[in-house]
Amino acid sequence: MQEGTKKNWVDLTQMNQVMRHRLRNLSCGLTMAIERIQEEVGEDYVQVNSMAQLMTAELENLEEMTFRMDLLFDDLPEKTSLSLFELVIKARQKLLDLYPHVDLKVSGKELKLSIHGANLLLIAIHEILVNYAEEKETDLQLYWELENEQLALSISGPSKGIPESIPLEPPQPFFTEKGKHDGLGFAIAHRILKSSGGILLTRFENGILFFKLVYGEVKVDV
Repeated sequence: MQEGTKKNWVDLTQMNQVMRHRLRNLSCGLTMAIERIQEEVGEDYVQVNSMAQLMTAELENLEEMTFRMDLLFDDLPEKTSLSLFELVIKARQKLLDLYPHVDLKVSGKELKLSIHGANLLLIAIHEILVNYAEEKETDLQLYWELENEQLALSISGPSKGIPESIPLEPPQPFFTEKGKHDGLGFAIAHRILKSSGGILLTRFENGILFFKLVYGEVKVDV
């Protein structure tokens, strides 16, 4: 890499970090201002409350986006361990808390595994599951097995498929055709899996979208 190109990349990385920090400050400040306005005039102007709720929700989404960008551009969080059973239960509950209409069926080989970095794998699984849930799909499957000493998680469900304009080999951030989307999910999952020596694979067949999440940092408990 040429010196000028390297310097430009460093500058962009720094700008990225500063922008995320400033966006979080902006979101926090505006949320506090909106709450204050509600306290002052909410009783006299009822419509202010509904407008305030909408604005607060958008600011929360903005702040959440910056934290998800951290997972792409900063060091990944410190890894913690869980058993396979604990991971699956947490993944299912996290999805149902947000999308109670979704029926996620879980099954797999009887494995006693300790997963190093399960907190990160949980994020990757959630990013993929949310992709289905936001399409209003309700019948999802999660299956697991051990494959070449790595944990292989297969997620499948009805889908319209992924548009050809979305790069998947490897996934790139900010590509999306969905309204109010940031296009981060696949890229986040890819980075987490790759950091473990694993991979994210996709396949679309007969109206069913398949994801395979291969995660490398596992240990068989004996």
